[in-house]
Amino acid sequence: MDLHPSLSYYSDIELLKKELSKFLKHADSVVVVCDTNTVEYCYPLLAEMPQLKDAPIIEIEPGEASKCIEFAEHLWREFLDLNLSRKSLVINLGGGVVGDLGGFCASTYKRGIPFIHIPTTNLAMTDAALGGKTGINLGFTKNVIGTFSLPLSTLICPVFLNTLPKAEMVDGFAESIKHALIADSEFWEVLSSSWSPELDDIPNTAWIRRSAEIKSEIVSQDPLENGLRTILNFGHTIGHAIEAVCLEEENKISHGLAIIMGMIAEMHLSVIKGICNEEAVIFPIKKLDSWYKPVWKGWMTADRLIDFIMKDKKNSHGVIKMSLLRAIGEYPVITEINPEEIVRAIEKAKVASA
Repeated sequence: MDLHPSLSYYSDIELLKKELSKFLKHADSVVVVCDTNTVEYCYPLLAEMPQLKDAPIIEIEPGEASKCIEFAEHLWREFLDLNLSRKSLVINLGGGVVGDLGGFCASTYKRGIPFIHIPTTNLAMTDAALGGKTGINLGFTKNVIGTFSLPLSTLICPVFLNTLPKAEMVDGFAESIKHALIADSEFWEVLSSSWSPELDDIPNTAWIRRSAEIKSEIVSQDPLENGLRTILNFGHTIGHAIEAVCLEEENKISHGLAIIMGMIAEMHLSVIKGICNEEAVIFPIKKLDSWYKPVWKGWMTADRLIDFIMKDKKNSHGVIKMSLLRAIGEYPVITEINPEEIVRAIEKAKVASA
């Protein structure tokens, strides 16, 4: 069933394979981009397809460090050595890193060749593989190089989630929480009353579907992020800065935890700016803190975070802009922020998580 012109959801792997075969028959060649985990645990679910029998596989290392120009060059050279044409097809089988990197390389090689996303993580199914953004990091700055380029299709099948450790499932759920907070108060009520990291069934597949619907609804109204789509960055301005500082320190942090910490800080910022009533965010802040138990390291100083926030893609004319909550379940507002307000919000977040 279609959720968006280029997005489909399948409860059964055989149905996904049937849909994928429609695209494969039109390609003059096929290559599969995986990381070392998905090639071992996910690719076998597709490997018996006749059209993939001789398809080469390009492996990358899992993790954010692979989203760099060096790995992009590696993929481009592989594409060139394989003599991929504009009628070839790239299949990105993996989480957000595989999709971002594989999509970026496909969208720029020979000025763009077709690609398909098959997300294998909760985070990718609910966010990273949706919406047509591709990208790599430049140094420690997140996603600063990239394109808007829609895949031929994004094929979602929760069966792949069975290959994930529980910790990754919990981590990936951060984007579903974000979608509920910014767009669907009823969804938030369900999550906050029904979910916890201790549950065995995480996430409920209906929640994945609802999260994907929310993002697709927003993206369809503003595909190139000229306005409305920027609300999806809630939690990500400070969250990406946290990721960047952690990369700089060679102290690994998961994307989900960084975004949770970013959402907590940005909810405090919403109150500081007078955009949101403090009573509205007390409960969500406590929930996120109890679910994820964030730890603010001593070297996560406001000054270091602000250095990266100043490079955020939403900024213009030297002014920091953020997506901030005005009420639970209502679309956020994009507003200008000054560094002093960020310092206050981060200090409040640190106190709340202490």
